[in-house]
Amino acid sequence: QLPFLKKSPNTPTREYFFALEIDHGLVKSAVWSVINDKPQVLAVSSNQSWDDKTEDSLTTAADAALSDATSHLDPTGKVDIHKVIFGLPADWVGADKISSPQLHHLKALSEKLDLRPVGFVVTPEAATKYLQSTEGVPPTTILIGFWPHTLEITLVRLGKIDGTHLVQKSSHLADDVVEGLSRFSDIDMLPSRMLLYDSGIDLEEVKQLLLAHPWQA
Repeated sequence: QLPFLKKSPNTPTREYFFALEIDHGLVKSAVWSVINDKPQVLAVSSNQSWDDKTEDSLTTAADAALSDATSHLDPTGKVDIHKVIFGLPADWVGADKISSPQLHHLKALSEKLDLRPVGFVVTPEAATKYLQSTEGVPPTTILIGFWPHTLEITLVRLGKIDGTHLVQKSSHLADDVVEGLSRFSDIDMLPSRMLLYDSGIDLEEVKQLLLAHPWQA
């Protein structure tokens, strides 16, 4: 509010972007910007549920997530953000293109919420690139995403994704993971490391459950 802190007319205004992550049954949003030539996340929304089927349900959840993230950045509501990058589940994309039914959902969502899509990433691929960036070497690991009704199991070897399988979640999570891994039938040896990402559940409990499983057997 101080006059000497106001930007001069020649100072470019910082541009803000949305990231909208859509998963099976959940939507989450973030506001980010490029600061010192690096992307930085400035605010993150809470998880919003949707029915994993209908366009209206997805739009309602996305609207709530975007509004929540914006309120954390600027409670006054003066920040106006339109550009968005979508984070999508692996089964929404094939041959580097968004599948037709899902593309229709995203177009309708963008029109109703006045968004301008500037790109999309597949969540497991984004996680793999992030790991390579932070660890400095191409990762070899099993990525496991936990959503309300499904598990998303991705095999990554030397930074390359061999595939992703979705498994219906039951009360026996370790058995669900075994089921997903068994679908990589052409792989002789699986990576020894598993990395978990979540939908708001207690991952420490899941971690201990998986550590207790007799994998060697």
